[in-house]
Amino acid sequence: MITSVSNRAFVETLLPAVVLLSLGGLALADTWSPIDDADFEGNQYRGAKLAVAEVLFLEGDSLQEESTLLIAITDGLDGVRLYSFNTGNNRLTFEDEVNVEVDSIADPVAWSPTFMDLDVAGTGEESCLVIPTTADATYGGSISIVRLTERNQDSLLVVIDNCFKCDEDDHGDVYYVAELPPSAEQDYAISTEFSNPLQNVILLASFDSDSSRFDDESTFNVPYLYYGARHEPSEARAWVTYVQHFRYGSEFDGSLCYTTNHNGGVLIWDPDTTDSTDRTVSRIAVSQYGGWYYDEDTKGELGDVHRAAILEGGSSTFSDLDTIQVDCRLLFFSNRTMGFIVCDVSKPNAPQHVWQWDGDTRPCEDDAIGGDWGWHGSGDVDDDAISKADGGSFPGETFGIGVASNSSDDPPTIHVYLAGGVDGLRLFDLSEFLDPFGEDTTGDSNFDDFSIDIYDNYQVGLDAMQAFDLQTFTEGDDTYVFTSWRKNRTNTNGPIGLTVHVDEDVECD
Repeated sequence: MITSVSNRAFVETLLPAVVLLSLGGLALADTWSPIDDADFEGNQYRGAKLAVAEVLFLEGDSLQEESTLLIAITDGLDGVRLYSFNTGNNRLTFEDEVNVEVDSIADPVAWSPTFMDLDVAGTGEESCLVIPTTADATYGGSISIVRLTERNQDSLLVVIDNCFKCDEDDHGDVYYVAELPPSAEQDYAISTEFSNPLQNVILLASFDSDSSRFDDESTFNVPYLYYGARHEPSEARAWVTYVQHFRYGSEFDGSLCYTTNHNGGVLIWDPDTTDSTDRTVSRIAVSQYGGWYYDEDTKGELGDVHRAAILEGGSSTFSDLDTIQVDCRLLFFSNRTMGFIVCDVSKPNAPQHVWQWDGDTRPCEDDAIGGDWGWHGSGDVDDDAISKADGGSFPGETFGIGVASNSSDDPPTIHVYLAGGVDGLRLFDLSEFLDPFGEDTTGDSNFDDFSIDIYDNYQVGLDAMQAFDLQTFTEGDDTYVFTSWRKNRTNTNGPIGLTVHVDEDVECD
């Protein structure tokens, strides 16, 4: 069963109210009900990025430290709003809003936040929200830290700004901060972009508790990606880094990182290698990149990869090669404007393409908007015919993705969640599909056996919202799917929404 939760947190009064809607069964996509309001307004071009984690947080009037599931969502400007979610009663509650500042930047933009534990004051690790910042109009950025277990008398969170040296001649925009495994020489990976000269790098950094600053110790230049269609390299801009344990005999027996790339593809690299020229394990490029234009002010890029998730499977040992044990891993990553891709990364230095679910990318037939590429959604999934969207419709953009499974089922239940822009929030059941040699009663394989459930009726007033970012959280046997929504992707301010869906009896890995 899927249920939905929406929160209305009015900026003027900061008083939360909750709407709880039942959305019926998984197979009944047409019974999913719309949610009737958004949370707040922000710059929709840059905002609505999510982070979700269970952290220690000062709750209630007594400011008692409690383990709390927190959701951070950016407003596309200098603000990040925090919500708590109670899985006991499915209640989403507005908690607080913080703003970031950078000494050298007039208009900083809060980018993709993440939760982590930091020793900020030299008294031991505590729960923090780490917010990278970029400049609105020029290059430049920094990092802000929000201490989640200390508030002042005004019940505002303690924000420490300027936690990273960043200026136009040194470091440029900062997009993400990730923790590295304990085996790595440095503790953190910072995705950034230098402006002089223009370089896309991952900074390997440490954290100084005395100064509350991240200090970059070495630089990993992100390698170019190559596209078969053009036989030419393209710059890959590091976005979000994740850590994953790999084991494939003696060749890989430790934690590797995979980093999504804004210009398309995923980089797998070794944080334990001190030689920067030997860090790259493999590169996975998407099939296409380029740009589309809706009008002079609204444009986007094909094939960008921002979010990814790995599904771990069982282990098997080759009988003739008893030193090699394989843990099966499938990498799912969103392929912006083009759906999502599944790769087998069990052997990380030789990824194998498994499948791609395509959106409908086609040449735009309307000369009035430049005749460039226009993505018009994937049509009606209940009908083989795919119809072009109405004139003036924005292209859809897949951004957020998550995966959950139940390995006790036979075959294992595999659910993939996709935030697909104008196509809304989709749930793919790939249980049979990814068990390709299973046969039904007719003797057919399962290669074409998958289903899609769609939640695409979220509206604010008369404005249809678009699903953007997506994060998952598992408690018990249930997976909670947090999705951000925005009206469009122009540079104007507009509504940003937040919903929660519960997928029962399936767990995140």
